[in-house]
Amino acid sequence: MRISLYAAALGVTVVLAGCASDDRPALEQADGTGSTVTSAKAAASTEAAVESIPTTEVTRANRSIPAPNGRRRPAPPRTAAAAAKAVERTESALLSPDTAVRRLPDLGHLNQVIYRTAAAHPQWHDKIRSILPPDLVTVFNTHMAIRSSLTTLHSELPTSVPAWQIIEPEPIHDLLKYYTEAEAQSGIEWEYLAAINLIETGMGRIDGLSSAGAQGPMQFIPTTWDEVGEGDVHDPHDAIAAAARYLVQRGGPSDMDAALWGYNNSDYYVEAVKGHAALLRAEPGALVGIYNWEIYFSTPDGLLWLPVGMLNAEASTVDEYLSANPWSAPL
Repeated sequence: MRISLYAAALGVTVVLAGCASDDRPALEQADGTGSTVTSAKAAASTEAAVESIPTTEVTRANRSIPAPNGRRRPAPPRTAAAAAKAVERTESALLSPDTAVRRLPDLGHLNQVIYRTAAAHPQWHDKIRSILPPDLVTVFNTHMAIRSSLTTLHSELPTSVPAWQIIEPEPIHDLLKYYTEAEAQSGIEWEYLAAINLIETGMGRIDGLSSAGAQGPMQFIPTTWDEVGEGDVHDPHDAIAAAARYLVQRGGPSDMDAALWGYNNSDYYVEAVKGHAALLRAEPGALVGIYNWEIYFSTPDGLLWLPVGMLNAEASTVDEYLSANPWSAPL
């Protein structure tokens, strides 16, 4: 279909939650009935998890200068043991129905940084697996496979930062509603639609055109939108429904490999989408974690953090961008 914005940035992988500001669980009332999708298997509170996760030194710019939304980037783990403990604690807190909504953005961001750091240190993987409980070993392995697929998909890193604005996503319960409505209409499982939405634009956070001219949260080029779109390409509800229709035209739901390849002509893209969908299928509450991941943009100089509120009015070199946005210093 075209190369996605978010996959090109290798930033799957979110940000200031658009949920209500109260302390209810993240997906409460997502279906209008007061039920939740989150698992009750975790008991750790967010505060306890954050306080007990090992922290390390990062650059002064990263820690002392807040981003436009007032947030700071968490410190990555420096050892395999620290990474394993942090994976277990963040995953537990993100799945717990007792975790306050206001705590989720920082937990999700830390969770993402942990997986990115682990992916950059393959020599840690065996040690991490030896520490994690069996169910989290599967989760960890899937995340590492996804990162490998996306890294291979875009091995040539950009040397400039695109003309992007990073905006707040739709509330998580609204997105879940759009995914499940599209599944009911098309037969395409909602987990695939959520995974595509994540990989394409970080669930709608990236506002800008791709190099192929794709638009909106599901990244449609104009000719494809004319084929399957109804309404506004920039509207999440309309775009998610159109993505489901497009996947049906390309072979889904009976042959999702073919359908996903039709969406983006890369086997690595297909594997990345399938990986995220598998995580969501095994634990629907995992949507809370990936919803609260941030936008990261890969460059030869390292990963740049692009938080909600970031505006790069025109494409710029990495040095130009960093001089105006020091809080985005490479991870």
